[in-house]
Amino acid sequence: MKYYITEERYLEASSRKKRCFTLVKWGYSLVYYAISSAWAYKIMVDTAFMPTWLGGIGDPYSMSELAPQIPDPTLEMKIFYICQFGKHFSRFFGHIFIRSEGNFF
Repeated sequence: MKYYITEERYLEASSRKKRCFTLVKWGYSLVYYAISSAWAYKIMVDTAFMPTWLGGIGDPYSMSELAPQIPDPTLEMKIFYICQFGKHFSRFFGHIFIRSEGNFF
């Protein structure tokens, strides 16, 4: 298995540490985006945002007519937007001002 962190493949401890960081980051991203996608689908399935062919009650053509405004925002949608904005803004801030992630092993 090429993804194991072995001493034969990664000779220095620093390279093993970088590989561990990358694998943990991948695992975190998989879990985070799976949960956030399921949450987004759950809160949008009964709104005008979700078209009928995705299981919702909305219509993409009516959404384009109402484009500047959001027709039926719920409290849960607002909380979701704030959480997502906070996560992505912190990642943006980290990429720009704090550190680069380096090359991915």
